[in-house]
Amino acid sequence: MSYDLEVYGKVSLTARELAKVVASVRGLKATVDRGSQTISSIMHKRTREMAFELDGPDLVESEDIPEEWTEVADATVLYSIHVSYDVQSGAGGFSFSVDEAKLSVATAFAARLAERIGGTVIDPQTYEPPEEL
Repeated sequence: MSYDLEVYGKVSLTARELAKVVASVRGLKATVDRGSQTISSIMHKRTREMAFELDGPDLVESEDIPEEWTEVADATVLYSIHVSYDVQSGAGGFSFSVDEAKLSVATAFAARLAERIGGTVIDPQTYEPPEEL
């Protein structure tokens, strides 16, 4: 289970270019898998703990984008960011929560990535369509 952020845009970055965007967020480091030319992990530099997962770029077409997401209707690529939930279980069942520090760093990265690719960040957990005028 994860808290997800989606970044829609118009530019498909290489793994090397993505790593530079990751490095632009203080305290983060990306590892590039040379064989597949993808980002294999994004970690906190100091603790070497996994910060979040990144998928993409994935090509998208207009029918792939929810109709109410008008602000990203012309996007051609999608990057998905996944922040793992902390899951606890006990006698009363289980609960889950997102680490606010990890979510904050992922959100900062999403904003930088959106800026770099001429895109928009969508948080599916809290999304509300813009009001029509």
